[in-house]
Amino acid sequence: MKSLGLAHSPGARSGAQPPAIDLDPEHYKLVEQLDEKLANGVPSLKACQKLTVRGSVLFSSGNIFQGKVTLINRSSIPHLLPPGEYRDCSKEV
Repeated sequence: MKSLGLAHSPGARSGAQPPAIDLDPEHYKLVEQLDEKLANGVPSLKACQKLTVRGSVLFSSGNIFQGKVTLINRSSIPHLLPPGEYRDCSKEV
């Protein structure tokens, strides 16, 4: 499991711990892969406890994660996650 502070500011979070980030190693192992997934902006993790990503998901600054969120893309084609709030959910994209 990787712990990355994508768009998280410790002073702005209600909890003391940064969110736990579990990224699919096949799609997020290299810095260049992560940069590609964040080309449309960095999502907000301000109220996120845990983010789990399986498959290739493209993020944007319009994505807001709260609580425990799991994102799954079973396709070999990267998928852009629509802007919006994702709270305590598991979503196939």
